Formats: sequence, structure tokens, C-alpha cells
Amino acid sequence: MGADWGPVVVAVVMFVLLSPGLLFQLPARARVIEFGNMYTSGISILVHAILYVCIYTILIIAIGVHIRTAGVDVNMDGKDEDSVDDEEDESVDCDGLAVGLHAPEIQVFVVSRELKEQSRLQEHE
Repeated sequence: MGADWGPVVVAVVMFVLLSPGLLFQLPARARVIEFGNMYTSGISILVHAILYVCIYTILIIAIGVHIRTAGVDVNMDGKDEDSVDDEEDESVDCDGLAVGLHAPEIQVFVVSRELKEQSRLQEHE
């Protein structure tokens, strides 16, 4: 099974975007919020760190952002662990939850042409 890069990518992107003064600074020098002023202060670092932890926790734990790599595990004896025999194990992640898209069974009712013609004939009679 490949590595989960979701938390790493979210952390790096949020670190850049939530750097005080880059996109915004909260609280700013003259106002409550300023955009793109490229300044920082101790209190704005603290506020941005609290925002970072809250948003990161929501994205990783509550929403569950996962980016998995498609690695192939190969033993030294040359046997592929991701073979057809192991497909049942691939449908369940490490938490025992189902992985992939699952759709309920769809029932389609097909009306034959003869039934349509019979109903039209009955309506006209």
C-alpha cells in the first residue's frame, strides 16, 4: 500500500498561505485585517498559528483528506504482493473501511415497443 501524502500536502500549502503578511495579516498594524502588507508581529503569528491548527485539524481529521500513492510492494523473492490474489484486501483501507466508489443497484424498467403500441390502441378505442 502506498504512502498517504494528504496531511503533508495540506500542511505545506497551508503553511505558505497562512504565513502572516503574505496574503493577509490578522490582526494588522492599523486595522483588524490587512492584505499583502508583508509585515508581521508576535500577536499575528499567534493568531495565524491558531488558525493553522484549527483548519488543519478540520481538513485532516474531520473531513479526512487523503492522497495515496500507487506504489507496488514487491518481495525479494519476486512475488508481487499487489497481485490478483490480494484484490480482496485492496478494497479495505487500514481502518477497515471500504475504499472506492460504491453505487447501489440500479433497476431500470424497460417498456417494450409492443406494450406502448397496445396502450395507444386502447386509448384510441
